[in-house]
Amino acid sequence: MRLFLLGDSTCAKKTADARPETGWGEYLADYLSDGWILENRAVNGLATKDMISKGLFKAVLEDISAGDAVLIQFGHNDSKESDPSRYSAPWTQYIANLVYMADCLREKGAFAIFLTSIARRRFKDGLIIDTHGDYPAAMKAAAHQAGCPCIDLTIPTMIWL
Repeated sequence: MRLFLLGDSTCAKKTADARPETGWGEYLADYLSDGWILENRAVNGLATKDMISKGLFKAVLEDISAGDAVLIQFGHNDSKESDPSRYSAPWTQYIANLVYMADCLREKGAFAIFLTSIARRRFKDGLIIDTHGDYPAAMKAAAHQAGCPCIDLTIPTMIWL
């Protein structure tokens, strides 16, 4: 069985020239049970809109098999209103994109698990700033609508930083 990872730079594998920066997805394989293989398809700068429009999600659907699992973490780039090519409003297009992906995966016999965005390292007066606005709540709403589990990574990573 395989575990696919779809998301942005926070979970993408980095090249040697980007070090010491890493994405959490680079280390996930170390924690998988025997028999599971990690397919990290996360890409720096990716938004849900890109995942679908650039054919990356289609490639996942071509490769996926029944019983495979898919972790889906987006929000960082979807929230960039200044970049219309990536921006998806949280309560409309963002949710629609996520539900679409979950539905397509379900049709292939795979299942999705949604993850809220990990915290950005932005601080003011020594305190972390919440930079994700409605996106974590929208991810949870999309998971509910799609009938998928959702793991909140936003709050724990804000506390951890």
